[in-house]
Amino acid sequence: AKQSQRVRDMAIDWFSRYTGDILPGACGPGEPGLNWAELTDAKGRAGVDRFDAQFWCANVDPSERYVLSVAGSTKYRLAADDSQFANLVLAGDWVNNGFAVGCVESATLGGLQAARAITGGTQPLYGEQTMETGRYGASRRGALRSYVPELNDQQLKPPYEFKNLTIRSFPLRADPARLQLLVDRLNIAPPEVCEVRAISDLVFMQLAQYPYLESVADPEGWFTENELGFAIPVAIGKRVNGVFVPSHVAYHFAMFFVDNNVAIATGREVFGYPKVASELNFGQPGDPTLLSVKTLALPTLGSTERARRVQLVEVLETQHRTGLDALLAKISGMCSELGELVFGPAGLVDQASPGLLKELITTFGRSEIGIVSLKQFRDAAAPDKACYQAVVLSSFKVSKWHSLGVLPGQYGVRISHHASVPIVDAFGLKVSEDGLIKTLQPFAMQFDCTLTIGTNLYVAT
Repeated sequence: AKQSQRVRDMAIDWFSRYTGDILPGACGPGEPGLNWAELTDAKGRAGVDRFDAQFWCANVDPSERYVLSVAGSTKYRLAADDSQFANLVLAGDWVNNGFAVGCVESATLGGLQAARAITGGTQPLYGEQTMETGRYGASRRGALRSYVPELNDQQLKPPYEFKNLTIRSFPLRADPARLQLLVDRLNIAPPEVCEVRAISDLVFMQLAQYPYLESVADPEGWFTENELGFAIPVAIGKRVNGVFVPSHVAYHFAMFFVDNNVAIATGREVFGYPKVASELNFGQPGDPTLLSVKTLALPTLGSTERARRVQLVEVLETQHRTGLDALLAKISGMCSELGELVFGPAGLVDQASPGLLKELITTFGRSEIGIVSLKQFRDAAAPDKACYQAVVLSSFKVSKWHSLGVLPGQYGVRISHHASVPIVDAFGLKVSEDGLIKTLQPFAMQFDCTLTIGTNLYVAT
């Protein structure tokens, strides 16, 4: 009781002398001290007696003076912005700030997180958390609100089932520096938490045909979808003592052209896939044009320019091969492509990372294809800002292989230039004199798979 009274007296003395320095609006005109009427008191007391309706505590017990990090206790710590009460922000070394240890560094970080919550800031703070424990990942899921479906809801809930998915993949040689610029859009986290790097000078143009896709979680019906995507092979990891340590190998799709509105709405909202509504026309057997893509684009940028539907991409078979000629071309193409990925510019050997090669082999061995994306929403009140940003990892897990092999023949791609869809410039693709971009050895695969629930590698806001 003596110590409690001492705390009360010290607090009243401080509020009486210094409140005006930090909260001038809580003081009377020309007064340095707190206007006690600003305090809530259910008993309706007046003056300094209203302080007795507040909570204060004299920390005299050892457990009150130092928060221990006993085994299994970290999951119960609350984040600075997760008090579950309006206008109440938490601070101290005991909050869920990534340290889970009593020290001045932890207290400082807890204070910074509290300041960010009060001011509505979104900037990441170094030391906040690791990718494994997920201050910005799975552990934050408890704070999420329930999803409110729209009347004409087209955002399907994962996971999703795909049957007889067919993918034809055409490797294109690109500029490694420009690929990394595209991948750097994902690097919104401190590198000690999460970093993504391009791992070759290749971008894979993928023609995908989905004859059957359905939400496993909400099976109300199935859909079809066709798409053309440009995928960059990447390594996902983090910096440890300044050295990049990879943990995953995946694709980053910098562009998607899709002919299904449900797939566009779902892909964008759930995983952050940059899908754009387009018209895709696949050629018939024997037709040299495998695919043509039309989409809405602006040839130039300017207030007087009107968007129009344009012929954006054409995939052509420039030379048909059969028999022994086709077999030899397949073998040569496969060797060339693997050589590019392992020994080419910005390849695995160039990055001096045997761990990446091991992870690549492991990924193929477990029949899993990862996709990392930036999921974000533009803020309505501050259009230059994002009200939500996250680095999301999703995975296609193959349940049954139907076929896997290389495509015979030689192929080229014709891509027209439009200011709003600068494919050639963005990837640094090399266009030959005939206007075509030559592909390396393409391959095709058909399988059944499930697109699983994603993982938030990092959530910034």
